[in-house]
Amino acid sequence: LDSQLKSLPIWSRNPELCADALRILERWFVDFDPQTWRRIANRVAKDLNEAEPCLSYASHWVAKLDNETKKSPGEGEGNGNGKATIIDLCSGFGIASMFLSEILPPERVTRI
Repeated sequence: LDSQLKSLPIWSRNPELCADALRILERWFVDFDPQTWRRIANRVAKDLNEAEPCLSYASHWVAKLDNETKKSPGEGEGNGNGKATIIDLCSGFGIASMFLSEILPPERVTRI
């Protein structure tokens, strides 16, 4: 998977995310049953490359949540507790949500 990631634009665009992703993938390799792992491994580099803008935006957005005013960055109100609720519509295989659940700090997210 390392060589697959290195061949994609994400490698130069977001090396920090790639390093995190490789650590996460090592853990998933151990945690998931072989059939599930094969399904993930066959598509994860391509899907991660496509999801990178979403993952980067969500990471920055969650980091900016204001616990004191209870507002989300940008327009509108937050959910009142300074934590994000993330909904991934039309998520396909769900790689973006899977990575968000790993990279976002749990104390800043109520659910994904």
